[in-house]
Amino acid sequence: MGYYAPKDFVRNPELLEKVVEIFKGKLSLGWMDTKTEKVRFRPSHPDRGLVYDDTNSLFSARVWWSLRAYGFDSCRILDGGFPAWEAESRPVSNASAAPAPASFLPRAQLRLRLTTPDVRALLGSPEVLLLDARAPAEYHGHEGNTRRLGHIPGAVNVAVAAMTRPGSQHLRSAEELRAQLLRANVTRARRLVCYDGSGVAAAKLAFVLTLLGHDDVGVYDGGWAEWGDRLDLPVDR
Repeated sequence: MGYYAPKDFVRNPELLEKVVEIFKGKLSLGWMDTKTEKVRFRPSHPDRGLVYDDTNSLFSARVWWSLRAYGFDSCRILDGGFPAWEAESRPVSNASAAPAPASFLPRAQLRLRLTTPDVRALLGSPEVLLLDARAPAEYHGHEGNTRRLGHIPGAVNVAVAAMTRPGSQHLRSAEELRAQLLRANVTRARRLVCYDGSGVAAAKLAFVLTLLGHDDVGVYDGGWAEWGDRLDLPVDR
């Protein structure tokens, strides 16, 4: 299960020293590495992983989800990312690390990743809730760059941008996150399928849901970039 490190994780020196010790060998992953399913993961500690970025954990969440989709469950995200690390005057380096080789056998977790036919087959199911992680303007069809604007029928809007505390890159408190999900009528009784434009914000939403105890969360990887460009698929606004 992914791990959300709360504010104390960043501020607690003892915990940080453990992180530095465990994850001395780090690997740089680009967005295209995960988008094209070419995650080259060679952790120095093969049963644990820590990811961070400087973009509100959006790309960290994409890496987290990609690794889970291949069966690597022990990946954690550093809350606040690199800006929080720097703000605490923690050690930084511009050197490129060379992690020691480690073995990892991928085990595809097919339920975590949905295709367009998968989502279309689920439309109208009372056992599934589609969650649109985009901004409200995109959800309602006021903005966008696809051939059609709007959202997948039955999807509810849970804007992932609202899950970050204003003025920082830290996630909101668990209570605030639960309240946001409650307003969207998100419950544990149904399978949750997240999507956004192309699988980035959707991965972060999936991370937050998993963090809060939801255990059946999938990501529609093609997202609105794929659905919105198809003229044969239903759209609501």
